[in-house]
Amino acid sequence: MGDAFDYHHLLLQQRRMWNRTAIQVAVILAIIATCFFYVGLFDIKRLSEGIPSLFSLFGEMLPPNFNDVRNWIKPLIDTVAMSVAGTALAVAFFSASRFAGRA
Repeated sequence: MGDAFDYHHLLLQQRRMWNRTAIQVAVILAIIATCFFYVGLFDIKRLSEGIPSLFSLFGEMLPPNFNDVRNWIKPLIDTVAMSVAGTALAVAFFSASRFAGRA
């Protein structure tokens, strides 16, 4: 009978953890959706106005023009720095949440 109680307690604890995780994911998704609406990501009119800009961008990309390669260095370094910083923050956040869950 003691083993059955332990399994029941273990399953209950696992279900609570799963429910907590599901709530956290739902809250994060709600925040992301709110941000999408705030910046107008779902605004069809605004999105349709950007389509000509995409064609212009593709037109500037082909054929590539390497005459301004010196002007690309700083933006390229900024982009790499932002991606490294973002990855480091994600790793730190993930590690902290993993260690907090074990405490």
